[in-house]
Amino acid sequence: MGLIARQSFKAGTVTYLAAIVGLFNSTYIYPKMLSIGQLGEIQYIFSTASLMGPILLLGLSGVLVKFFAQVKESEYRKQLLYGLVFGVTLINVFLFLLFSYLFKDHIMQYFDDNHGFSHATLFASICVSAIYPFVMLSLVFSSNKGRIAVPNLLLHLLKIVLPILVTCYYFDFFTFTTLIRLLVVYYGLLGVMYFWYIRKLDNFKPVFSVPEFKSSLPIKKIMNFGLFSFLGGFGAILMNQIDIQMIAPMLGSYSTGLYSWSFFIANSLAIPLTLLASISTPLLSKFWKANDMKELNKIYSQSSRSLLVISVGLFTCILVGIDDLFSIMPKGEEFALAKWTVIMLCFAKVIDMAAGLNSQILAMSECYRYMLLFLSISVVFNVGLNALLIPIYGIEGSAVATIVSLLIFNILKYVLLRIKYKLYPKSLRAFIVVPIATLLYVAALSFPHFSSGIINILIFSGSTFVIYYLTAYKLKLAPELNEFVNKQLLRLRLKPFD
Repeated sequence: MGLIARQSFKAGTVTYLAAIVGLFNSTYIYPKMLSIGQLGEIQYIFSTASLMGPILLLGLSGVLVKFFAQVKESEYRKQLLYGLVFGVTLINVFLFLLFSYLFKDHIMQYFDDNHGFSHATLFASICVSAIYPFVMLSLVFSSNKGRIAVPNLLLHLLKIVLPILVTCYYFDFFTFTTLIRLLVVYYGLLGVMYFWYIRKLDNFKPVFSVPEFKSSLPIKKIMNFGLFSFLGGFGAILMNQIDIQMIAPMLGSYSTGLYSWSFFIANSLAIPLTLLASISTPLLSKFWKANDMKELNKIYSQSSRSLLVISVGLFTCILVGIDDLFSIMPKGEEFALAKWTVIMLCFAKVIDMAAGLNSQILAMSECYRYMLLFLSISVVFNVGLNALLIPIYGIEGSAVATIVSLLIFNILKYVLLRIKYKLYPKSLRAFIVVPIATLLYVAALSFPHFSSGIINILIFSGSTFVIYYLTAYKLKLAPELNEFVNKQLLRLRLKPFD
């Protein structure tokens, strides 16, 4: 097994284990030990860092990926690239901190007047936002060296550290304000760990010289690509993070907590898309280079029907078991207020997954610039609908905005790929899963339920899961999934039964 295969396997394992741990944290630890408002404050810190990261990086993470291959044979040019990327980021972070310091009173007053968060949370948001760009660069640096397992592990370490801090707070070892400050300390240590790791991977001695940047690096190409990378990355982050950023000042920490919890459940549903995209992107680049439209359309179709089958099944299991989940969760009656938000955000993920790898296919094509246009259009709809619907419908209005913007985004990508390249997913037969899922959902609701939420989840969501995927397997609605399952059965010395 080669380095890439080993690293991908390890990273995938870490991702799924982290998802399981995260699910336990979000359905038991945090609801039991934190108020929903406190959960909202913590999630606001992470959301702000995710939003500010691309702004402070100005597309330099993309530059490090794109131009590393061109300079890696020359040690001096490589160190110049490191100096340019890390140096500009350092300047941006310094200016961000200076701006935050000069206008801190105005920032604090704005949040005090708008369902305010604690000053400790706002301070932590600024500090973590300043550290996060260096974490992102370190991840890219490690990926360039073919090492993604350890950085991925460090990134997900928070799912262990945060529950420990929350537990200590719950048992009165320290106050919630101290918990927030310890989060800042953790991110500071995380930055140090990443720096130590990249120093181990390569000789990291960045050169800072503006004249040398101009003479030894393709600075004009770097600036153009960096600008496009920044706009594209920032647009993508806006699509994912703008909801929380608009809910926080408009509705306060309580609603932010409910929405961020709902968003986590929906994102858990989309893990297969994330993993499939990371595996398939190098293949897509290869097929575009060879102009192999047949293979491109094959991947497009396979990804669409496979992700449709997977997402509809998971969505149905969530629908069947969501009320029972609330019944066994600490503060379940409060989290139940977000029931329709969870359902709508999960539905939005189903739409996105059913579209297949259209983003990755378009991003690797010669029309990649259209991604920026489509992102911009979708962000405008998202922001506009959020501003219109949140004051009226609360967090459910924000979920509606997410559905509409993702629908528009995917329709635009579908139309361009269909018209320009005659690429479209041949996955119509896979839509049989919709009536199958509907029948299973109606059947699950028709039977009398037990008084125990855990038993109901095991029996009804569990049987829905088994019957749904077994039916999809027997009907071969996604042959590539059957092939994968059959390989696993053969490894276990079992005979495939499709």
